[in-house]
Amino acid sequence: MEKKKIVYIEYLRVFATFYVILNHVAMPGLELENASKALRISLYLLKSWRWPIGVFVMITGMLLLKRDIDIKTIYGKYLKRILIVYVTWRLIYFIYYFILTGDVFTSICSEPFHLWYLPVLMGLYACTPLFRLLVQNEKVMKYYLVLSFVVAFGIPQLRLLLEDYVVMGRVYEAISAFIEIFESAQLDTVCGWGFFYVFGYYISDMEIKKKQEYIIYLLGFLGFLLTFIFGLNTNNGSHYGSFLLNTAVQIPAVFIFFKKHVKGIKWLDKYIIILGKLSFGVYLVHALVMGIFAECFGLYAGSGNPFISIPALSVMIFIISSGLSFAISKIPVIGKYLC
Repeated sequence: MEKKKIVYIEYLRVFATFYVILNHVAMPGLELENASKALRISLYLLKSWRWPIGVFVMITGMLLLKRDIDIKTIYGKYLKRILIVYVTWRLIYFIYYFILTGDVFTSICSEPFHLWYLPVLMGLYACTPLFRLLVQNEKVMKYYLVLSFVVAFGIPQLRLLLEDYVVMGRVYEAISAFIEIFESAQLDTVCGWGFFYVFGYYISDMEIKKKQEYIIYLLGFLGFLLTFIFGLNTNNGSHYGSFLLNTAVQIPAVFIFFKKHVKGIKWLDKYIIILGKLSFGVYLVHALVMGIFAECFGLYAGSGNPFISIPALSVMIFIISSGLSFAISKIPVIGKYLC
């Protein structure tokens, strides 16, 4: 892959990783009793931009589906590594929770809020040989993307809008019956994250014209705006899900913006590439750093002025997590299996 593409991917990884941390630091601010209206609106705007994990999946699909990787390598290298990482970090967080609570059962049952992504990654790795066959036929690949988009995002969006905005009656029953036909087929089991995985491959080498680019940005902005409006109106997390149209359209918009416009800065590129390599480790360890800051030092979203404390704390956690990721990666033999 040419250098330009490597550079924009690394910038995207670093930006996405930092945004995950910023989001995780900021969201408890919504629970603050003294939170101002301006803070709440700011946090809802932040929460409505739902793109980082989808972008991570697109990057993975873009890179892996271009390689001729056999099943033995998938299981012996990629799946093996992620499984070891998952088990190791579950153990690390178990120890952390046990130190906090002193209760073994509670510590075992306490699922770290961010490690859910690793089983998703394992599933995508296991399906990579199948996706490789799929992307070799452009017609079949486009069919899969359209089918996935309708089933994994369109139908759940329709269901949610129906439940939140349509009054019970004949219209409700008719639309509900239509949705149930699709849901009973359970096609979403082969779509969902697979859409972003294949779409990353599809769009990476696609020549996007200016008009198409602007349409994608417009859809992304509308998705962001609708997520914000839905979030305020319903006051729950139902409209922030990964498999909804209002969140799904944001992901390609961010990916394409970086692809088209982030050319890199010569003196900065080498540092971004280093941080990009550390991003997986940063993702794994940031929740631990965040927890220690809150439990040991009383540093969280409500510490002082949230407009200052949230970005400042996010930067601190990102820097410390990057340092820890770098240190862990240098541990002989086992370092590569930890981050």
